[in-house]
Amino acid sequence: MYHFLKTSDCPYTVEPFFFGEPPAALFGCYHRPQRVPDRGCGIVLCHPVGQEYIQSHRSVYQLAVQLTRIGFHVLRFDYFGCGDSGGDFEQGSLRQWTLDIQTAARALALRSDQGRIVLLGLRLGATLAMMAAAQSDAFETLVLWEPILDGRRYFDEMTEMHKSFIQRSKVKKNRQTGLPEGVLGFPLTTEFKKEIEAIQPERMRLRPGMRLLAISNNLEAAHDKSLKRFLQGHAHAEHLIIGDHRAWYEELYKRLIPVTTINFLVNWIDKAHQ
Repeated sequence: MYHFLKTSDCPYTVEPFFFGEPPAALFGCYHRPQRVPDRGCGIVLCHPVGQEYIQSHRSVYQLAVQLTRIGFHVLRFDYFGCGDSGGDFEQGSLRQWTLDIQTAARALALRSDQGRIVLLGLRLGATLAMMAAAQSDAFETLVLWEPILDGRRYFDEMTEMHKSFIQRSKVKKNRQTGLPEGVLGFPLTTEFKKEIEAIQPERMRLRPGMRLLAISNNLEAAHDKSLKRFLQGHAHAEHLIIGDHRAWYEELYKRLIPVTTINFLVNWIDKAHQ
């Protein structure tokens, strides 16, 4: 079960490093298991982007910790133009970030000497993980935590959150357009918006036989038409709804680690890769 460890009892180390080619070098943190049986498997964690990245950072870190302490090699990393990686956010794209995931998987395999790689993505990171898995045979398991399958709905949600924030904080609007610049503090190019709006479940096709788990924290996910259409195209996919904190969405004072979801994910991956 989930619990915090004393530093002296810590069965892992965290090694920050850069990988990839400059000027597009990526920053990552490699969680290396120590003093526990090595599971012979690496896990690449694919973050959300923008404000959801900031809000979910602690939860994703704790997920990495729990996976590493039972013997998995884990890599957290920043996409190009995000976090501490090279480039600016407006230079990023879904295509680029999909390539970044593949680069991260190769970096983890090389650094950890692991032949088996799992992709675990959250929100837009889950969508990017799907896109990376569709282009490669290197991944045997795909875990999707609240994946974005309807790009237009996702963009509308971010826009409404932005408008709500502007109204609450009374931030000044752009004088030329009358609209706030960017979305929740992150610049938004026309090209990037088009990429987001093009996300549809029918376009997400994975190779047959891939082990697939989808997790939803929204109790209304059973009625999500986009998710239903996606799952119908993958007969062996497992989908579970776990009512829990949505750490990438809630207000600051509610921002709690989704312990129930993290425990489930760790236990599921543990059993799937024994």
